[in-house]
Amino acid sequence: MSRKIAFVTGASRGIGRACAISLAEAGFDVAVSARTLVDGTARLDDGETALPGGLDTTVAAVEAAGGRGLAVPMDLLDRKSVIAAADQTLAHFGRIDVLLNNAIYQGPGSMQPLLELEDDEMLRMFDGNVYAQLALTKYLLPRFIDQGGAIVMNMISATARLDPPGKIGQGGWGMAYAMTKAAFERVAPLLCI
Repeated sequence: MSRKIAFVTGASRGIGRACAISLAEAGFDVAVSARTLVDGTARLDDGETALPGGLDTTVAAVEAAGGRGLAVPMDLLDRKSVIAAADQTLAHFGRIDVLLNNAIYQGPGSMQPLLELEDDEMLRMFDGNVYAQLALTKYLLPRFIDQGGAIVMNMISATARLDPPGKIGQGGWGMAYAMTKAAFERVAPLLCI
């Protein structure tokens, strides 16, 4: 039997990178997506501090773990790039057996209280953290059904259910981020009803 294929979004660093490597260690070939293609090219909000991680190093780690890796660029706020990432993965590997929706939008508004949250910031949070993953899942779902099934895993956060233990930046989190994670948590139980 040929190796199974996983597609992990938001895999240039952090949880997504760790999941991609674990899937490779478990016998999967893995497509990974993110905006950061090359390690060290992303910057923190100050515009100067380099943020470690990139799809290049994630693919290298996937391959070191025994899987074939594929880097596909994807920007959650650009729906065409979301669908193009799925198409590129399908064209390269022929199928997807596991979709891990891990990517999140990180930008203005993610760590703001309600009174400081601009409407456009909240809309971008929902577009990136909920609608992009819904669009990707909806696009792939007919293919999953045609191939006899697949696993869709949605990465959520405790912020979806828990009250923050402190103020924003002191153990707490922004309202828009928590709201988007709560909305995204409801996707899995309702996916095929």
